[in-house]
Amino acid sequence: MKKFVKYTAITALVLVVLGVVLLSIGAIGGSVQGIKVMDEVAKKVKAGEFSIDAEDIEVLGDMGVEIEEWLDELGIEPTFSVNADIKFNDNFPVYSGGTIDLDFDAAEVKKLVFSLATCDVQVKSHEGSTLSIDADFAGKMQAFVDGDTFYVLATNSGVNVSAGDFELQVPEGMTFEEVKFDFGAGSIDIDELQGGEVMVSVGAGDFNAKKLVADSVILAVGAGDATIRDGVLGDVRAEVGAGNIDITAQITREVKGDVALGNLTMVVKGSGKGDHNYQVDCAMGEVNVGDYSWAGLATSDIFINNNAETTYEFNCAMGNIDVRFVE
Repeated sequence: MKKFVKYTAITALVLVVLGVVLLSIGAIGGSVQGIKVMDEVAKKVKAGEFSIDAEDIEVLGDMGVEIEEWLDELGIEPTFSVNADIKFNDNFPVYSGGTIDLDFDAAEVKKLVFSLATCDVQVKSHEGSTLSIDADFAGKMQAFVDGDTFYVLATNSGVNVSAGDFELQVPEGMTFEEVKFDFGAGSIDIDELQGGEVMVSVGAGDFNAKKLVADSVILAVGAGDATIRDGVLGDVRAEVGAGNIDITAQITREVKGDVALGNLTMVVKGSGKGDHNYQVDCAMGEVNVGDYSWAGLATSDIFINNNAETTYEFNCAMGNIDVRFVE
């Protein structure tokens, strides 16, 4: 999990505190005060701001969780702001409030990057040849093409205040080499998207894709929700802190899922339970794969070898993992 958290920015602390810490709690047990710290952290993150004081760090240290080491390795300060983490590019205009309509030539664009505080976003296809944005904004926003990458950045106008909502229209059939969605709260709804590598980092918001086609997918959820309703995916990596990930898709390669205190639900199309190998570790949670079931403290380092080409690896602390197959 330590390596995976480095892929994201806004969600990093959510995963460190709600994910890494809860994984440790699942293994060693945690105090009532420690659980209270987790609850307070989740509420702060939903407001777009985060801070963990010396007393909280001491409580977690007594539980065996050296949170300062994690923060130091990730290069994150104990006080964290969703807005401060988003850095605007000085070479392009920043828009503040009002209605914004922008069009960009999509011919040279290969990558798509979203870095958002609290927004409601819709991504749709259109018959044109441009990347078009129609926004109604209260906060600050920047959209620009730099090299082969299209960036959309947005910050809140204040804590617990949405930066606004906007619609991004993508040329129908366009495939990106790389797509990154990194957002604190709010929602992102996608009709259809095609990409090589797709990375989604959700702090306390909602990510919903009706159809996603990708060579690889990385989903990181702190206290929010991520849903893929249909699609074709290669490798799948899913990390859940205290939120939920729900995937329904054809999956052609490897799967790795880590759950702390949330839920991972998968409906795998086009294959059966016997078409994959399984590596399972379960602390105080529950893992169900087809009619396989594991739960309780005694479940660790389980490997089922079906002599298959692909392996599904699951680690569950205090949450739930449920995998079903539809051939």
